[in-house]
Amino acid sequence: MKFKPLISGSGRKTPAGKEKPAKETEDIDVLILRTGTQLNELEKKFTLILNKELAKARYNKERGVKNSANYSRIGIAYYSLNAIKSVQERMNEVASSRDLYTTVNSLGRTIGTINGLNNNIGHMDIKGVMSNLKKMTGQSGGASKELVSALEKLSGVDTKMTDTVPIETLVSADVIERLINSGDELSEMVESHEGLNQNTDDVMNLINKALEDTTRETGSSVQISEPDTEAVLNDISAMIASL
Repeated sequence: MKFKPLISGSGRKTPAGKEKPAKETEDIDVLILRTGTQLNELEKKFTLILNKELAKARYNKERGVKNSANYSRIGIAYYSLNAIKSVQERMNEVASSRDLYTTVNSLGRTIGTINGLNNNIGHMDIKGVMSNLKKMTGQSGGASKELVSALEKLSGVDTKMTDTVPIETLVSADVIERLINSGDELSEMVESHEGLNQNTDDVMNLINKALEDTTRETGSSVQISEPDTEAVLNDISAMIASL
C-alpha cells in the first residue's frame, strides 16, 4: 500500500548560507519524503488510539463513571499527536541529515517516554536520557523537577511508579474534558497546540540536549559524525507496530 507523503521536497526552502551539493540535496529529499510518510502513519495510529479512548470515556460518562487510566491515555495520545505535529511543522527547516536525525530521534524518545515504550524500541535509551534530564534540573533552560518526575513515571523508569499517571503535567484536565465532550474539534485543537501544560518543542529540545549528553558520555563518535537516520526511521516503524 502506498501513502501520500506529508512533505514535498519541492516546497522546502533551504536556509540562507546552507546551500547543499546536488547529491546531498537528493539524499536529504528522499529521507524527508520517507520521514513524512512515517510521521503520517504515526499520526494516524495515535488518532485511532485517541478516538478509541474517547469512545470509552463517553460510554463511561453516560453511566456516571470516570476512569483515571482512561483519562491518562487520552492525554498521552493527545500530547503524542501534538509532538508529531510539531515535528511536521519543523520539517520545512530541515537542511541536512543531521537536522533530520536530531529532530526525528527526539520525537521518538519523547513519544517512547510518555507512552512507556522504552522496552520495545531498540535504539531508545530512555534511561540515559532521563539520567541527563535529571542533571539538567534547575539549570537555566533545563528541565523542571515536576517535568522530569512526570516523564520518569510515564516511561516506567521510576521504580516507585503508582497507578496515577501524572498526565496533567503535560496536558490540562480541561482540554481532556473538551476532547470527550466535542471530539469533532480534535484537528483544530492539535493544529493550535491547545491545552498543553508543557510545550512540545520545549520538551523535545530538552530531550535533544539530553540525547547529545548521553551520546558524548557513551563515546558514540561514529554516530555523531554520521547520524544513523535509517536506524531512527526503523525505530519509528517499530513504534508504529508496537502501538
